[in-house]
Amino acid sequence: MRVGINLIRITADAERDWQLQMQEPQPDIETRATARAVKAGDAAVKSDRHISKKWRRARRTGRATQK
Repeated sequence: MRVGINLIRITADAERDWQLQMQEPQPDIETRATARAVKAGDAAVKSDRHISKKWRRARRTGRATQK
């Protein structure tokens, strides 16, 4: 039930149903999370800002920044 612009009230029955649903095994979630992590890792390695390219970038600019 929506009371105001940003206020949503949830009934006790709806919350209980949600809790029961979250306790059920969901093997698909783990599969999707793994696929999402692999995709993020691949994108990170391709990025110029990846940690593995830190020294290459520093050599190009003529200075090495180390924290």
